[in-house]
Amino acid sequence: DGASIYATDTASGFEAISPTGSHVLYGQSTGSNTLTLSTSTDLATIAQLTPPVGQPAHPTWSTDGAKVAYGVRTNGNWLDFTAASLYSADIDTAVPSITNQVELVPSSADAAYPVNTYPSYSPDSKWIAFQRSNTARTRAALGEVWITNADGSVRLPLTKMNGTGLLPGVEGQATYQPTFLPVAVGGYFWLVAESERTYGNTLTDTNPNTRRKQLWVSAISTDPQQGTDPSNPGFWLPGQELGNQNMRGAWALDPCKPLGESCEAGFECCEGFCVFDPEVNDYVCGAQEGCSPSGSACDTAEDCCD
Repeated sequence: DGASIYATDTASGFEAISPTGSHVLYGQSTGSNTLTLSTSTDLATIAQLTPPVGQPAHPTWSTDGAKVAYGVRTNGNWLDFTAASLYSADIDTAVPSITNQVELVPSSADAAYPVNTYPSYSPDSKWIAFQRSNTARTRAALGEVWITNADGSVRLPLTKMNGTGLLPGVEGQATYQPTFLPVAVGGYFWLVAESERTYGNTLTDTNPNTRRKQLWVSAISTDPQQGTDPSNPGFWLPGQELGNQNMRGAWALDPCKPLGESCEAGFECCEGFCVFDPEVNDYVCGAQEGCSPSGSACDTAEDCCD
């Protein structure tokens, strides 16, 4: 009916929403150097995050709910800045606290791309995709999507996804704001990002001041290795409006299915696995029996039926 169901009477800027939707970390647009943690329905502060230097920006929550990642800007305003380091911290909503802040990628790591922000965690919470660019506002920026592991010791450009060295002109440095699908599907992580590259005869403008943004998706290896590009060439999502200069991709999973309901893969089920039920001659959400069927969770290859 259009009625607001969450607290909306304070400035928040970019927000990090917990995986369950119960909590939110916000405050980028307030002009302070602090992010505030509250429940989704109450503005009361239950914990705060204050970086050792600078102001936090673009927070995101890990898929397992245990960490947050964020950029820390050291100049400009909450939308426009040209220097930012990528950080992570531990977060606990049961006994509200945000601790152990770690700098993963310093702004000084690459003089050409001193802005490291817009992080997004992989489904296993072991990797963080982020934007590496010369300015935070992506309009006509030079930018690429990279990933780093949880401690920042491995940093990899997603060369195939970005098209770096493959696309003409600066189109290989015009990809921004990555977001992971929160589950792995088909043996891959999936990453959506916006890009200002051309697309066949549909989008042909190469002028950085007038070119348009579109969403592109890449399949990412679930086991990235140092020195190897884990990405695959991005594919354009059909059905997009063609006049957009301001967008960001996001994913939403369908509500989970209860036991006994038909399914195609285990991640659809609220509990159990997607298993074949001979009584109904179909796959349904049910308890695991023996090996893990195709599309369901496993820890090692030996767990899988096929």
